[in-house]
Amino acid sequence: MNILENLPNMKKNKKERKKKDYGKGKIYLLFHNKKLIYVGSTTTTLYTRKKHHYFDMKKENKKNIVLYQYLKTVQNFDEIIIELYEDYPCTSEFELTKREDEVFLEHKEKGYELLNMVRPNRKKSEYDKDNREKQNEYNREQRKLKPEQYREYDKKKYEKVKDIINEHINCGCGGKYIKRQQLRHEKTQIHIHWLETGEVTIRKEGTECPCGGTYLRYNRHIKTKRHQEYEKNKEQII
Repeated sequence: MNILENLPNMKKNKKERKKKDYGKGKIYLLFHNKKLIYVGSTTTTLYTRKKHHYFDMKKENKKNIVLYQYLKTVQNFDEIIIELYEDYPCTSEFELTKREDEVFLEHKEKGYELLNMVRPNRKKSEYDKDNREKQNEYNREQRKLKPEQYREYDKKKYEKVKDIINEHINCGCGGKYIKRQQLRHEKTQIHIHWLETGEVTIRKEGTECPCGGTYLRYNRHIKTKRHQEYEKNKEQII
């Protein structure tokens, strides 16, 4: 049967469209050439849900959805078969889409390559965890394509947090560090020793230099550009 035949009036009152009877909830599967491609849920009949997919496929604001990109490659939409997986009467959209996600995961674990792009009720933190490598790769590519834009972004981001990350911290182990070097400090032997024994290590006092600073490794410091500049000009650099 042609999908365009016997179409009901799609221009319904908004309030009428929003009303859903979750007691008629059901989970369905979409197949193409006997291959499972999608898991979905609906409160309408399967025939109506399939028509909605057909019309959504043609909408401009849904052109980036993977399922509809695939459906546009199908020459005859009647090749798309919709089948009932189970009736799932419930009381809310949350319950229905939660069951949809469970069925999706069951089929994914069996090795099916599904076109579901968005998993219902999934938190952003869960999405980020599952797609971290993909996001990192995307960001790396974007940095190569737009270096100036990202440089400006990094500069503005640093200006917002510089006072926080450069805060000076006095640690219970007797050491000192700035906030952005906290992880490195916590790996030092002095800090680890303090965590294991509770003993505070008395650190050596640094040597004060007239160029403006106190240094534990004074012999290394006098070879630095800062100190050499001081020796050259004989004035303290602040």
